[in-house]
Amino acid sequence: MMSYFAQSRNVLLTRSGWGGLETGPLLMTQQDRDQLVALTKAKKKLITQRQAAEELGQTERNIRRLLVKLRKQGDAGVVDARRGRLPIASWTTRSRARP
Repeated sequence: MMSYFAQSRNVLLTRSGWGGLETGPLLMTQQDRDQLVALTKAKKKLITQRQAAEELGQTERNIRRLLVKLRKQGDAGVVDARRGRLPIASWTTRSRARP
């Protein structure tokens, strides 16, 4: 688990919240940063969505989905929403019963 965060950097990025656009540190891996760069180039029409998909090894449909997320949530949209949560398989039966 430490090696996962050892590659991360705190980067000053924008993220939208309930109160509008906020700025602050956002923990991103190198893969997240590469994805953000490719999506930003596609958003600015410097490359096509197809080229961004090939660069990231994803489908064009997923690039379109990520561009919508980037527009709505800001730079935080490219970070996996599950980051920091425990996997369901690690929950105990007692904690599953609680809402």
